[in-house]
Amino acid sequence: MRLRHPNPEDASAITTLHLATWRAAYSQLVPPGTFDRLDPAPHLERWERRCRKQPEDTLLCEADEGIMGFALLGEVRDDDLDPEYTVELYALYVAADRWRQGIARRLVDAARSEAKARGYKAMSLWTLKDNLRARNAYLAMGFDLDYEIEKDVKFLGLRLREVRYRCSIG
Repeated sequence: MRLRHPNPEDASAITTLHLATWRAAYSQLVPPGTFDRLDPAPHLERWERRCRKQPEDTLLCEADEGIMGFALLGEVRDDDLDPEYTVELYALYVAADRWRQGIARRLVDAARSEAKARGYKAMSLWTLKDNLRARNAYLAMGFDLDYEIEKDVKFLGLRLREVRYRCSIG
């Protein structure tokens, strides 16, 4: 497996992986049929734009058979965190058939290194409160739950609860 930044030709494969992983990770957290109305076109447009304009913010984990996972970094969106000090991990997704193989850890370690090279000292992320698999994985990777920091988000027309995690990166 190798890590790299995407190019515009990767947008379709990233979109496919992203949406498939949503289905695998969130199907037990949302009502049946939620993903039936999911239109991939806007997601593909966003990934095409990201791959073209900000490829350095995305890390891909790739094997001979294709993209296995990705991590997406960005400017922290929380008013209580210093954007000069903290970077946000916007997304971390790994193909469901590759879960528990160390790919997420590898992506997070690479994202931490990338963030540290950019001068950041901390990383934050948001995850669905009911997504215990992800929450346990983040704890295992050195993130700490930011107690009492929660928010409601809209996801595919649903209102869901998220919790924030943070870690030091140097």
